[in-house]
Amino acid sequence: MLEPMANGLRVMTDKTNIIHKKKMILLGLAVFIAYLCRMCDFKFEIFQLAGYLRTYIYITIFYLWGRSIKRRIIQKQVQHYLISIAGLMIFWIMIRTIKYFITDNINVSRYLWYMYYIPLLGIPFLGLLTAMSLGKAEDYKLPEWTRVLYIPTIIAIVFVLTNDFHQKMFAFPENGSVWSDSKYSYATGYGVVMIWCIGCAISALVIIVIKSRVPNTRKIMWRPILPLVILFVYMGLYISEVNGLRIVLGDMTVFCCLFFTAIFESCIQCGLIQSNSRYDKLFEISTIEAKIVDSEGNVCYKSDNNIHCNSDNIDLKDLLNTNEVITDSGIRYSKALIKGGYVIWREDIKELIDLKDILAKNRDELRSNKKALQDGYYVNKRLKELTEHNRLYNIAHNQVKKQLDKISDLINEYCNIISEDKIQDGTSEIKSLENNKKKSNTIEISAKADAEKKILGQMMVLGAYVKRRCNLLLLADKNENIPAKELELCFQESARNLSMCGVECSVADRIKCEIPAAVGGQIYDIFEEIVEKTLNSLETITVWIDKNDDKIIMNIILDSSIEQIDINSYGQSDKWLFEVRTCRDEDMWIIKTIVTGVKHCD
Repeated sequence: MLEPMANGLRVMTDKTNIIHKKKMILLGLAVFIAYLCRMCDFKFEIFQLAGYLRTYIYITIFYLWGRSIKRRIIQKQVQHYLISIAGLMIFWIMIRTIKYFITDNINVSRYLWYMYYIPLLGIPFLGLLTAMSLGKAEDYKLPEWTRVLYIPTIIAIVFVLTNDFHQKMFAFPENGSVWSDSKYSYATGYGVVMIWCIGCAISALVIIVIKSRVPNTRKIMWRPILPLVILFVYMGLYISEVNGLRIVLGDMTVFCCLFFTAIFESCIQCGLIQSNSRYDKLFEISTIEAKIVDSEGNVCYKSDNNIHCNSDNIDLKDLLNTNEVITDSGIRYSKALIKGGYVIWREDIKELIDLKDILAKNRDELRSNKKALQDGYYVNKRLKELTEHNRLYNIAHNQVKKQLDKISDLINEYCNIISEDKIQDGTSEIKSLENNKKKSNTIEISAKADAEKKILGQMMVLGAYVKRRCNLLLLADKNENIPAKELELCFQESARNLSMCGVECSVADRIKCEIPAAVGGQIYDIFEEIVEKTLNSLETITVWIDKNDDKIIMNIILDSSIEQIDINSYGQSDKWLFEVRTCRDEDMWIIKTIVTGVKHCD
């Protein structure tokens, strides 16, 4: 049931051979009929029809052969050469028919005779080019130098067609009134033309013989050589005018065309010319395990390494209803739709299945490892972030620890004042009930309110410094230099908070370039230290910052009754030098800070 044709490929090969034999029999029969037509006596009108039939038979043969060339030959260049040869053979038969059966004009007949040499020269020349292309790749093209070979062929054809002007090809009698192919002699040019024609043919023969050798052996494929040798022998005998040859095989045109066809067809059958035929043989010797079945599942072709579905318990007809079947043993049966049926092939994919399982296992392991690596990465990243945060926090805390302690003390002081107010409010309420609403001391309440406001103002000034100084520290950690605008923002925020403490404050920053972050921080520290020491008696403060070459200058003018101002909020370094100058005029203090060596300020 699974293999209704037990030897399908051999049967198909036999069918192919039978079809080929039938074609050869029909060809032989057609040539035989055409030969009988030639032997008829054309003096009778009825036999003249036989001549036309003969012409029709040969033209049909060469036309069908040319059509088959276009269908079978893969190499485009060789295909064009062979189709051109088929066209030249049809042209040869047609001008021969016109010469002998249609025209009675002597001059026309003579020129038709000259035109014989167009195919007689063209076919060997194209045969040489075809021989040079034998065994080459599908996209092979002859070298550029071969185009030079066209020149002598074209010259020879023109030389023959212009024979009437020079008679160097065929010489006619001087006293002859009519020039015809019945009375002539060969001139010197004939030998030259025939040397080129025979040279092309011999060169083609040599190339075919060389390429007909079986690789790595001394054997030669004789099929393409035999018809070429026979053609050479015939041409020699024909030119020698051997007795009886022209009676039996006198139609040189047909004989040459048939044997030219036989030569090139032999090259095709031997594989010297690539063709897309004889797929049955290719399918037979292929190493794939495949079958070709019809639409009902009947086997039509199978390779020598054919499929055994029984061993895998696969129903061939059931396989046609699915795209593929994979057995437990790792055998995959696949199919593809083709014209008239399906192609089915079997593949052993057990190794692929095992490899797929290994890959799946490795994929799961990689996913697990990836998850572990990702978790470790995120933990490590988070740990580094926390470490970095702690480092920055410690730097900031150490920098503003003094101000934070002051803020803490101010908060405690403020809370104590609030607590005393609540106690006094409660006592006042009791006394008010007992003493008929006795009035509280208004002056004492006003003094406490001023104290609370002063404490809040100091906390705001300190808080502004803590905020802005920490910001400068963060910027300094990422960048060595910072925009001068950042320092200006620090002074402006401190100025706003000083205003809430009743201090008139103004800031003028004329620096527009970048400055070292450490320098900016220390300048702000000096300003903060001055503010903190004079805040209790500070009434006005003016800050003016400018640059001069590699110097940054900060001038602070303030109105305070403090007796002495000592500045300790700066340190020296190898890169720049700090200098703080103070002077006092009554209650007016002028403090000048000079930073030298600030090259980034250019």
